[in-house]
Amino acid sequence: MQEPNDDQGTILRWEDHIVPILEHPDIRIRNKAIVAVAWDVFARPTELHQVRFSDLEDEGDYMTVRLTNPRGHDRKRILPKSTSYMRKLIEEVHPVNELLDSDAVTLEKADPETPLWTARRESKRLPLNQLHAILKEAGERADVSADVTLTNIRRSRVFLLATESGLRVATLRRLLG
Repeated sequence: MQEPNDDQGTILRWEDHIVPILEHPDIRIRNKAIVAVAWDVFARPTELHQVRFSDLEDEGDYMTVRLTNPRGHDRKRILPKSTSYMRKLIEEVHPVNELLDSDAVTLEKADPETPLWTARRESKRLPLNQLHAILKEAGERADVSADVTLTNIRRSRVFLLATESGLRVATLRRLLG
């Protein structure tokens, strides 16, 4: 497989492509959380799509998420840049809050099988194609010049890590699942 480079498409970068989405006032917190988590965890679209409340842990200063790849192998990822978006999503806007007591801690009291990425008013998992549409719309709304997709975020993160660390992409693919 060919090593990625800037000639194979625009490499998304935090400051140039992700921050404008996260700072845009008209983009919903759920959509910002999807973008930020995708950036943090190098997830395949299907891995990100399947995240449930039982896959999340709040460690105080940060949160973690457990991802399961298509072969069933789990890996745990820290959410350094997306923790604040995740907390706001879970504690303030996730529809599971309507089912809990007002003083309940959402992450601890919610059904562990509750999907993280849901429709606005119900705790039903969003279809994968809607996750893709959310990223595309967020990029367009924030006037980002590159295609913001789950696959492009993952590819860009691997490329940037390979560039910064000197590790080959094949090695990173093995390490990242």
